[in-house]
Amino acid sequence: MQKIFPNYYNPFKCIASDCKHSCCVGWEISIDAKSLKKYAKVKGDLGRKLKENINTEQSSFVLDKNKRCPFLDDNNLCELIIAGGDKNLCYICTHHPRFYNFLSGRTEMGLGLSCEEVCRIVLSQKEAVKFITQGEGNRLTKKQQKIIDLRDKVISTFQDRSLSVNQRIQTVKKEYGIKLKGKTVKGWARFLSNLEILDNEWLNTLKLLKTPTKKQQILTLYNDKPNLQIELEQFIVYLCYRHLVTSYNEEEFLDRLSFVVLCAELMQIIITASFNLLNECDFNKRIDLIRSFSSEIEYSEQNLNDVIDEITILRGIYEHT
Repeated sequence: MQKIFPNYYNPFKCIASDCKHSCCVGWEISIDAKSLKKYAKVKGDLGRKLKENINTEQSSFVLDKNKRCPFLDDNNLCELIIAGGDKNLCYICTHHPRFYNFLSGRTEMGLGLSCEEVCRIVLSQKEAVKFITQGEGNRLTKKQQKIIDLRDKVISTFQDRSLSVNQRIQTVKKEYGIKLKGKTVKGWARFLSNLEILDNEWLNTLKLLKTPTKKQQILTLYNDKPNLQIELEQFIVYLCYRHLVTSYNEEEFLDRLSFVVLCAELMQIIITASFNLLNECDFNKRIDLIRSFSSEIEYSEQNLNDVIDEITILRGIYEHT
């Protein structure tokens, strides 16, 4: 089996109680069948607490009134880990925030930006991200290989630092015919606000899309602050790596590439608006904005599908008018 992962993958380590946005709060935590059987055999006080706090019909932990995992203590540490180490965790808790795309004889691994520490690592990368290959056994189908070749070409363009990041976005849009003219920025803000909301703070972020932000303000900000260009590049490359390879065909590839471009342009507006309103948008604030964006759009399967479906509709309308 061949494994692919970005060069920042292995250094990641959960910061546990130091995390401001714990992945043990606000999420439905599903429990895999193997862990359910293991938890049913646990004895003593821990066993009783497990039985009292697992919804066996839904195979998930029962969150408290504050949407916290029942095993997250007052210090934001996991009681299951304290009791017996990582082996006590179910599959999703063991692997989050890692993600996997499984192909023929090949597994692509990455780290999701819904985690603030992952955001910090990814946005701190100063050099273009490299993807490491380990192992043999690649048996990609012709369709899979074609999609990967397309993705590699797109990533290469987005990492071309001889151009500004905005020039790279425009180059990709022109080369692949990406035109989403059916919605204004405010229209996208309204659309996103009508999807599932995981954290009400996201509504405040969406308000930034509704503030008057001129294109020239975005260009000036990003040209004056090269670090913002690098951060946006890392955000875009992450999205390309994670979402493009799952395309079934070239048409879906274009839908997903349109999603990447849309995310990039909306994030530019959000960050520029934040600078305009606050006169500053420091690194930690930018981490929080991108983490929130990823949590609300990428980590709700329904939200992600709804956004891509809307893109598919808009592309179809444009192409047939």
